[in-house]
Amino acid sequence: MYCGSIEKIKEIIPPSTNLATAYAQGHDNLQKFIQNLALFLTIVLKNHGKTVIEPLIASHPNIKEAVLYGHYILVEVSQVKEREIWKICLEYWYTLAADLFHEPITGNNNGISQSNSFGQLNSNNLFLGNPDEFITQTLLLKKNTGNPNAMNFTNNRRQMYNEIMHKIREVIINRMPKPEEVLIIEDENGNIIRESVKDTDSIQLYKSMKDTLIYLTHLDPADTQSIMIEKLTEQVGPKGFIWDKLNRLCWAIGSITGAQKQEEEKRFLVHVIRELLELCDVKRGKDNKAVIASNIMYIVGQYPRFLRAHWKFLKTVVNKLFEFMHELHPGVQDMACDTFLKIAQKCKRKFVVVQMDESTIFIEEIILKLPNTMSDLKPNQIHTFYEALGHIISIHNDPQIRRVLVQKSLEIPNMTWARLLNSNNSNNLNEINNNNNSSVNNVKGILELENIQMLTNLIKTNLAICKSLNENYYFQLLFIFNALMEVYQLYSSEISSSIARLGHRATGMINIRSMRTAKQQILNLMEEYFNQRHSIDFHNQNTNFIPKLLEAILIDYQNNIPEARDGEVLTVLSGLFSQYPEFLADKIEPILETTFGPTLSIITFNFEDYPTVRVCFFNLIKVILKNEFNVLFNIFMGKTVKGYTIFKLIIDSIIWGFKHPARGVAETGLEILVELLENVNNVDKSAANINEAVRSGVDEFYKMFFIKILSDIFYVLTDSVHKSGFKLQCLLLKNLFSSVETNQIRVPLYENTEGLDENMMNVIKNSNIGGNRMSNAQFVRIYTMNLLLNAFGNLGRVKIEAFVNGLAGSSVNWSEEAKEGFKEGIRDFLIGMNEFAGKDNSELWTEEREREMSRLKEEEDKKAMAVPGMIGPYDSRHNDQEIYPDRDNNM
Repeated sequence: MYCGSIEKIKEIIPPSTNLATAYAQGHDNLQKFIQNLALFLTIVLKNHGKTVIEPLIASHPNIKEAVLYGHYILVEVSQVKEREIWKICLEYWYTLAADLFHEPITGNNNGISQSNSFGQLNSNNLFLGNPDEFITQTLLLKKNTGNPNAMNFTNNRRQMYNEIMHKIREVIINRMPKPEEVLIIEDENGNIIRESVKDTDSIQLYKSMKDTLIYLTHLDPADTQSIMIEKLTEQVGPKGFIWDKLNRLCWAIGSITGAQKQEEEKRFLVHVIRELLELCDVKRGKDNKAVIASNIMYIVGQYPRFLRAHWKFLKTVVNKLFEFMHELHPGVQDMACDTFLKIAQKCKRKFVVVQMDESTIFIEEIILKLPNTMSDLKPNQIHTFYEALGHIISIHNDPQIRRVLVQKSLEIPNMTWARLLNSNNSNNLNEINNNNNSSVNNVKGILELENIQMLTNLIKTNLAICKSLNENYYFQLLFIFNALMEVYQLYSSEISSSIARLGHRATGMINIRSMRTAKQQILNLMEEYFNQRHSIDFHNQNTNFIPKLLEAILIDYQNNIPEARDGEVLTVLSGLFSQYPEFLADKIEPILETTFGPTLSIITFNFEDYPTVRVCFFNLIKVILKNEFNVLFNIFMGKTVKGYTIFKLIIDSIIWGFKHPARGVAETGLEILVELLENVNNVDKSAANINEAVRSGVDEFYKMFFIKILSDIFYVLTDSVHKSGFKLQCLLLKNLFSSVETNQIRVPLYENTEGLDENMMNVIKNSNIGGNRMSNAQFVRIYTMNLLLNAFGNLGRVKIEAFVNGLAGSSVNWSEEAKEGFKEGIRDFLIGMNEFAGKDNSELWTEEREREMSRLKEEEDKKAMAVPGMIGPYDSRHNDQEIYPDRDNNM
């Protein structure tokens, strides 16, 4: 049937037909036919080619011709300029290339395709004509060659598809899309910022083409190199230089990093870079040079393994990047800074070790030339540059040298900082330091818009280098910290007074917005530094900063109007509680008092306003309960009105959180509640070894909150809006029912009558007659049945009773089998409700779907890591890292 289909296709599509042109000029029916042809061939060949059609080749020689013809047509279709058609074809080419790569090797192939062993087949005479001649040439060459590796051609799939693979290498190289979309945009305050767009259709297409080309390169690296070098040579010619073709070629060259043996890669890359540099020299016009320069930078950034192995080349490349940083053509400076950052991340050790024929470490030379190197860079580019410097400096073995390098690298921004704060025009940093850099003397000056923006960019510079310096940033923070806090308080005061004077319209004024941006950047810097893990010496020293930091941010947060409150304050607090819980233990009450009330007053008004503050707030609660639970519980056990109020506020916040319609907030609320109940349960289990007061506190907690939590979990479980939280809702119900079914709760839960209706009160009264006391297990079952009957009476008492008894009974045993049964019972109950009938309930199986996706991703990662080059050099899964000796972390 396949051969018959191919014969019919030959009749419809003459061998001389150019399908790309036919598609571009054809009518709708022709275009649909070509797309359907692609679908037909890829489906048949993918599903039946290897298992059904190819095994018949030995007994039916004409089938081989049909197979090759079908692939030839697919090669032609692959050149159609229509993305969806190309994606259909690409999926098949990926499957075929991967299959050939993993094909067991017989004879003397040694795992490498032997295309270059056939004397008649090389990059100069590969067939470009019609399909019949193409097939004849391929068959005759394979048949007549005297090469022993050509034996058993009919059984050697790699050899049979050799020519097809060559053509597809050309197609992919010609069509290679841009690796990543980087947008340069202007924010609301006029600042230029860069945004990387991830997971777009183009990025996914690039990944698929890259992976396919990686497999194709492994099948025949020499052929891949030959095609790329030939196309690069064309660009050097007088009429061959075309921007789009050069870009796509260089993106393809960058995509195969790691797919060749190191020596092969070296020869290839040296040739490519030399050709591009020569091309850059001979081409005239800034636009042409900018395109070539961008491609040079992209390629060298993709090959860190090569750069690490060749110091002189690395140094030459970096110096060339510094030259490009003076090129004002759009995009060149950005790419130069980005490439320098990539190299700094992967080759940083090379910059801090004295290399052969060098008298000093390269980083010192770079810092010495900083004024000239950065003279033409924009603020956002300077930030990238400093982040790169931080990576390099942080790897030096000597802490004293690290400290000196940090100081020298930041001399320029520090002098600007000091002059702005003190109205000092000196260029001597020591003189500026002697004039009390720790305080702000130029109050009027730093309230001017231009100076606010300058200060903001200086803070961003500090933030950039802090990210990569980690604890080595300590001495720089020591230098600017007091002034930072003064600037923060000064801008807070100015914002508040302007709002008090002008009303809410003040928040839209450019100077007020700029001051808020400066404040937010200070908070971002504090968050970045204090959320890092530091060695014990730095950790202890950092606590000296915290009191003044809290004083500045808490009072401002509490007193500001809602529109001027910064969610970043809550994020800073989360970092502090995460890294310094022991230091904040005695400060938790005032922190909660100054943050909870002001936050809840603005986020509980509705579910839409202040989305950033909402997320930050619930993350803060999560961190506090994780790191300060014992402190919080001690406050609760004090049985004071204030203690109860604080703990109730936390519980109410959690409940309000998991009722939130936003998925992220709701799931965070559920996660917090799971951890809270586990903490209480752990206290309960160890209470016998502590004291009666602790056990009494646990009893009080359950008495006050158990029923409220239980009823609100059922509320979100059954409202059909919170399906995404099904997994955690089930876990919470299991924990609640299990705690009463196994008698973990000592205090009678029905003693707290808040929320109980008259019917429940009568049930409790009747059950406790004659000295008999209702157990908590009985009470919770009856309460739950009553709760559900009141809300969903149409389900009937029998069904609800069976459901509740099933929940209670299966909550005690939590094996994997029981866990699945527990969730399945809840699913069945929910789907039987009117609220869920006829709706998309797939989210109730999210856990299972995510588990399967995780398993598939793990398999995919394992498979990718087994193929050299499939994991890119900057992928987090890549293990191609520099190895550094342990270094002294002492100050």
